[in-house]
Amino acid sequence: MKFITLLLEGKKERIIDKFRNQLEPLGDEAIQYAEKIIDQDPSVTKKYSEWGVKKFIDEINKVPHLMDDESISIIISLIKKYHNIVDKLSPEKVDKIFNSLNLDKEFSDSVTKKIKFNPKDISSFNTINDLHYFVESYDRFNKDNEDNKSAKSESEKLYEDDRFLIIRPLSHTSSCYYGANTKWCTTTRDNEDYFNRYTSKGKLYYIIDKKSTDRTYGKMALLIPFGNGTPEVYNQEDHGERYAFLLERFAPIKDEIQKLSEKGDDYETLKKVKGNPKLSMYESLNSDFFDRFNGENVILNFSDELTNFLKLMEEEVGEVVISHYDWSYTNPNGDFFYETYRFDDDMKEGYPLYVLNEEHVGLLRSIVEIMEPELLKYFDGDTIIRDGDGDEILAEFIKGRLPKFYEEFGYLYSKAEDTSIHEGVIKYIEEDVCNLYDDVGLTRVDDGNCFDQYKISVDKLLEMYEDDLEYNKDLSIQQVLENYIHRNVDLNEHILDIYHEYQDYEVFSEMFNGDMTNLLENVLEEVESDDEVVSDASEYRRILNYIVKNFGLDKPYPIKTSDDGTEIIFKGVNPKTSKIDFVLVNGDERKTGSAKLSTIIKLLSNYTLFSPF
Repeated sequence: MKFITLLLEGKKERIIDKFRNQLEPLGDEAIQYAEKIIDQDPSVTKKYSEWGVKKFIDEINKVPHLMDDESISIIISLIKKYHNIVDKLSPEKVDKIFNSLNLDKEFSDSVTKKIKFNPKDISSFNTINDLHYFVESYDRFNKDNEDNKSAKSESEKLYEDDRFLIIRPLSHTSSCYYGANTKWCTTTRDNEDYFNRYTSKGKLYYIIDKKSTDRTYGKMALLIPFGNGTPEVYNQEDHGERYAFLLERFAPIKDEIQKLSEKGDDYETLKKVKGNPKLSMYESLNSDFFDRFNGENVILNFSDELTNFLKLMEEEVGEVVISHYDWSYTNPNGDFFYETYRFDDDMKEGYPLYVLNEEHVGLLRSIVEIMEPELLKYFDGDTIIRDGDGDEILAEFIKGRLPKFYEEFGYLYSKAEDTSIHEGVIKYIEEDVCNLYDDVGLTRVDDGNCFDQYKISVDKLLEMYEDDLEYNKDLSIQQVLENYIHRNVDLNEHILDIYHEYQDYEVFSEMFNGDMTNLLENVLEEVESDDEVVSDASEYRRILNYIVKNFGLDKPYPIKTSDDGTEIIFKGVNPKTSKIDFVLVNGDERKTGSAKLSTIIKLLSNYTLFSPF
């Protein structure tokens, strides 16, 4: 066994013997607990043991039921905490702790004197509570010191002389430190929300008269809102004051206060943020669209407005072009890209007929078969022949013979044209214009909407400034961006002249095809069921198809049984009688007639039975 161990064992026995008469009446456990205090005394010489055992006895005599493991652990823990700080204690430091935390009133005068005079002697503390309060105060003093250091490092000192201080708190900690002894919500401990809310609105300053004892006007807070808002002023009681009163109260530094509301130098702000990113959350830039700094980026917010987004190009393209883009994108007044009156002009040229699909043309052909079969020559199966003027003639037929259908056709066509052009323009703007500034480094925030929030790096903005620093240095970020975009970005200036080029034909088909099919089917059904038009639609169509397939319409067909070269021209089928209209031609002589299909077949097979001339 080592000599030091023997000495400590001997000291342990001496301490127990010294207090045996006081411990034994408390029971066998009391001696065991006393030995535990001695065993866990962290000092080499067990210099805290006698004090610890004595205080244990004092506490148990006052409250016997406190003799348990938890109570002993508290005593041992306090002794260990004291041991950890004892070498850092000096009368000078202890005096600072007492003064800083106003501890004199927490201890009796005699204890205060002993602690201040000899803080490294544990016997200076009369009770367990004295030691407990002192150790806690020491920790609080150190934490306050750390907070104070943080507060100073997390603030921007704008002005200071022997009397006045203007500080800009850049953290909740610094706000609480410099705003001590005020009722400002921005200094509410354990709640950063108010501070964050105010500093997101503008620049927050505390103006302090260091020599003042006035509890209302010794300190005043000033908020300079971002943009063009009115400054807000608050006294220590958190009551609003006029800005003029602030200048009057702090008249000696009036000029310094007025500087706070001047527009900042954007180039210097960017350099400052580049050098100290922590400042970014409390800085602003001179742009109508500045939102915030976000890490290494500046965020601009165009509020989902295309006009705001294109305002950066206004000098290049002009306000009128931007208004054209806005109208094309939003169509704010319910105006149309294609209005119904234009349908009449287009139908004179037959243009709307080109959008009819095969199903539409087939249905239209069936209608024409009944109502005006001579127009079938302008069809090639389920397509309309574009050569010649057939499309114009068919358009005129629809307008003259089917006026109700013509009107509904015009509505469907106009609505589909208008919507498909508008959707196409929107698609063009959101695919091309939305990313217009990508090449200059101003890009959409990830997953953001068009014309909402865009980001550009601080480095890129500094590069723009330094491209011609002598000229740019005094310009706002918005002016520099506008000039840079003017040199590097192009925008089509004729959107209203070419918007039809962006028409989305898929949208047109979705809006037009189904309704047009239904409309034509209804017209055909009406025609086929109208006794004034056709008596037997199926019989009529059977005969017409036979004639068209075997002989054709409006073209001469030779009658082989004729000896004089007579030809027959089939003009169509009368829908009410199902008789075939024809013309017999022999030289210059012509004779019109109408006959049943059976008669026509007989005529062609034995022309000599007939004497038409």
